[in-house]
Amino acid sequence: AECCAYLMNDLDEFNQRNVPIVNGGSGADQHPTQALLDVYTIQRTFQFTDPRDSSRWTKFDELRKAYPELTRGLDGKVYGFCGDIGRGRTVRSLAELLALYDDVTMVFIAPDHPRLQLGSDLRQKLIDLGVTFHEVSSFDAKIDGRPAIEMLDCLYMTRIQAEHDTVEDRSSFGGIDFKKYHLSRELVARMKDYAPILHPFPRVGEIPYAIDADPRAMYFRQARNGMWIRAALLAYLFGVEGKIADHYRKVFADFRQADVV
Repeated sequence: AECCAYLMNDLDEFNQRNVPIVNGGSGADQHPTQALLDVYTIQRTFQFTDPRDSSRWTKFDELRKAYPELTRGLDGKVYGFCGDIGRGRTVRSLAELLALYDDVTMVFIAPDHPRLQLGSDLRQKLIDLGVTFHEVSSFDAKIDGRPAIEMLDCLYMTRIQAEHDTVEDRSSFGGIDFKKYHLSRELVARMKDYAPILHPFPRVGEIPYAIDADPRAMYFRQARNGMWIRAALLAYLFGVEGKIADHYRKVFADFRQADVV
């Protein structure tokens, strides 16, 4: 994807046909469209709204009783990433995007193996950006005296990227208990009441089906948001996002007015 993008840029400089390149996931490197839908899902979740919100009660006010320091938005949150951190392209892209927000902390939970832990290039990027981050090997690892699972505002689960295994990897992974990097109902019960759980899919056991009914399980909504984010990206590339907005305002004006009334 990167090579194709450079080629298109070169063609554009010589007034030849330039075609936009969308990286839909490149090996173990990057997955920028996934990062966009992930951030969109987190942003929507951290609005802390509820259909029952009124002038007398809001979900956000209720949460603030238990978590007085809670704020809306992505700033000032603790983001956890669990699983194959070293080869998870979605983790790399999302971490780089979240690093642009203010006062974020990241916790990377991965087996103690160089192929699965935070890569040196991403680690250096986070250091250069001044992002606070921690690398631990379990959900119960203590950070400032508190178990990691209990301090997260958002948890991003991933599978082990077995398709990238080499013969040496399979041999060296033999002693790792990957079940330690699976969620359980007991672990989820220790998480903050509002902390969303995300997963880029497919999952292969990291999240038991029993957790799907938990209101913090956002991975199905996350997948649905992928359609809208990529539709928005295509609209932007074709330069028609303004026409779509105008059409929406024209066709749905009556509905929006009814909502206001």
